Amino acid sequence: MSHENSQIVGVILAGGGAKRMGGGDKCLLELAGRSLLARAIERLTPHVGSLVLNANGDPERFAASGLPVVPDTIPGRAGPLAGILAGMRHAAQQAGETARIVTIAPDTPFFPRDLVSQMMLHIGDRPRRIT
Repeated sequence: MSHENSQIVGVILAGGGAKRMGGGDKCLLELAGRSLLARAIERLTPHVGSLVLNANGDPERFAASGLPVVPDTIPGRAGPLAGILAGMRHAAQQAGETARIVTIAPDTPFFPRDLVSQMMLHIGDRPRRIT
């Protein structure tokens, strides 16, 4: 991980309800003997300074991951954009104005291993603040 990546907070959007898959937490479903969440954590951890889960409800169901759970900051079931906002607010509290976030959904277990580095290449020296 580069020094610049140490300022990146990885946010795993773990709130999917798996309605079309029988219900429950989608990220806890298994693929080839490992949960989608475990696969996402393994793939993203080397590329970020810290990692959190975004999910509502009882955070204890994710205790085995060892990661903090950040709930949505908007009431109701506002969807993944609410999770991104919660991740942005968490990153700003933890790392200040210089923080960046990268979000992934655990139901994309084979996202590119170089996702973060490719995103950083394309960001370049652009301002970090959304205006």
